[in-house]
Amino acid sequence: MTNEQQELRDTLVQAERMPYGRARSALVEQTLTRAEALSDPRLIFDVRTELVECFTMGAEQAKAFPVFAACLADYDAGRISFSERDAKTLRWQHQWVVSAMPKFPSISREQMVTALADLEHRFRIAGQSLRRP
Repeated sequence: MTNEQQELRDTLVQAERMPYGRARSALVEQTLTRAEALSDPRLIFDVRTELVECFTMGAEQAKAFPVFAACLADYDAGRISFSERDAKTLRWQHQWVVSAMPKFPSISREQMVTALADLEHRFRIAGQSLRRP
């Protein structure tokens, strides 16, 4: 791990200690920009999952949608080695994203139904209840 990669991981730890809100989200967004410049897929995934949490818990749910979609695309493409913890995190975040969709009139009913079906499919593949990921 390079010094810059370690610095970015340290920044993530610092962000996790902050209250949810714009300051935390901004710090993690800056970290994502720097991680993307390093082209480190594992670091990018970790920062993105933190950013989804920041946006979701920090009342910026609409911003979580494209970031979560990028996480899911990386997971589906198998770009890095994923642990069961990563998969569980994605299932939790998938629930958050799907639950937030009805708040946004720009998201069609068809999109919501498709997202919910995808969520259900992933939970069933994992052998998990839809009530507890």
